Amino acid sequence: MSIVVLCGGVGGSRFLKALCEMRLQEEITAIVNTGDDLELYGLRISPDIDIVVYTLAGMINPQTAWGIRGDTFNCLDALRNLGEEAWFQLGDRDMATQIWRAKLMRQGKTLTETTALMTERFGLSLQVLPMCDELAPTMMETSEGITHFQHYLVRDKCEKSVKAIYPGGCGFEAAPGALDAIRSARMILFAPSNPFVSIGTILSVKGIRDAITAASAPKVGVSPLIGSDVIKGPAARMLSDLGLPVSSAGVSAQYAGILDAFIIDTADEAQAKEIRELGIEPHLADIMLDTPERRSALVKKVLEAGGAG
Repeated sequence: MSIVVLCGGVGGSRFLKALCEMRLQEEITAIVNTGDDLELYGLRISPDIDIVVYTLAGMINPQTAWGIRGDTFNCLDALRNLGEEAWFQLGDRDMATQIWRAKLMRQGKTLTETTALMTERFGLSLQVLPMCDELAPTMMETSEGITHFQHYLVRDKCEKSVKAIYPGGCGFEAAPGALDAIRSARMILFAPSNPFVSIGTILSVKGIRDAITAASAPKVGVSPLIGSDVIKGPAARMLSDLGLPVSSAGVSAQYAGILDAFIIDTADEAQAKEIRELGIEPHLADIMLDTPERRSALVKKVLEAGGAG
């Protein structure tokens, strides 16, 4: 059985880890948001790809949910002493990944090719694909102008209100293999990632939304919210700033016409009717991913909702 998962960074990586604990990695293709990517210090940084790979390789920093466990920051400190801005936190071992990726890409390899090599070097057997090969940054229109998503998220700590989001994937071709994976999938899953700057960015890439809509495979999503609180990340703030309901129903509305089923937390049972009216079948579960038991129970529910329980 082939499973395609659309995912962003933290939420997506945790969900993928749970899925890999229940299914063979060889059965899984992850299409990862790269709208968060940026060029910094002469390097091509792909934060969501790195978070996915580090998480599945058992290396992620559990305190931050990004970066490498036990990493040091000597290089970043040295850059700061040289007068460079050091708002984007890259540890020394993480910096090595960025240097290695930049070297390969200067040699002519695509992001898809470097990511395939990365997964191999980190001992993984699932297929991890960027949404596209080009640098395609998501831009945020805030109360103080238009800025890169990473500036909004990391440098400015989401302090500026969001007026509009311009997904980075618009106008770019999907990474090689992405559309074929979607068309041949037996199940397509939307991880509990940000509906705007993670899943929405992937859906904005040419052909991906249409391929998913046309696919005969069941399509199941998992909410990133419990009540009005996001499990991780700025999704709740973005929904509020954009004047949308800060709820799982508000998230599911972004997927109307695409998803067949949506997994929401049992605490949000009252939203089931609203979600069903969108043409999406709601399913209740404990959607936290903080223990092996919870992870396996959620994945089981997702697979059941997709007809593969």
